[in-house]
Amino acid sequence: MANHDGSSPASRPNPAKPRSNVLTANRNRLLRATVELLGERGFEVTMDDVARRAGMARATLYEHFGNRLGLFRALARETARRADLAQLDAVLDHPDPLVGLRALVRQACRFWAVDPDAWRGIHALAAFGGEFGAWWTDASAPTLDRVRLMVARLDAGGCLREHWTTERAFAALVTITSFETYDQLHFRCGVDPGTAEGILADLAATLVTLSRAATA
Repeated sequence: MANHDGSSPASRPNPAKPRSNVLTANRNRLLRATVELLGERGFEVTMDDVARRAGMARATLYEHFGNRLGLFRALARETARRADLAQLDAVLDHPDPLVGLRALVRQACRFWAVDPDAWRGIHALAAFGGEFGAWWTDASAPTLDRVRLMVARLDAGGCLREHWTTERAFAALVTITSFETYDQLHFRCGVDPGTAEGILADLAATLVTLSRAATA
């Protein structure tokens, strides 16, 4: 059935879609400005700074994020969404825990490689503590649970190095898969992402018995 202007309903432009595209573009622009400023000024970044860098009104910034804490939370959520945390879950299901371990380390590196600048800013913010630090600790808990699950699978398969407790293995694996470790290799030492994956996967092999590592 034609509309009053003679066009079909399917052919009429949807005014909501262009507005949605503009809102998304504005949001991404504000988040990118936040990443840039965190790299330059760290925790001292203000809402005024972000609005000015993005070339947008302060009111627009507040409409999107509410306040400074909301802005930082949104940055963390959006970066994690793009990094696709679900890929970490897939490697945990591998029947061979040693293969799963190496895959977990490689996937963690790819998670950080999506946007190192954003992750660097997020971790710097979390280090200051406060409301964002507390929120980040809670938000990161599921990732630590995945590492614990990997250690439990290694332990159940008799793969942990002799005399290593699960807590020691957990601490080592958290360190190996952390952003800080990846960043030291990639950003500080100039190692490309693929090589960093290999180095850290090899390092993770110290968590398993020498006989298993030799055949990996």
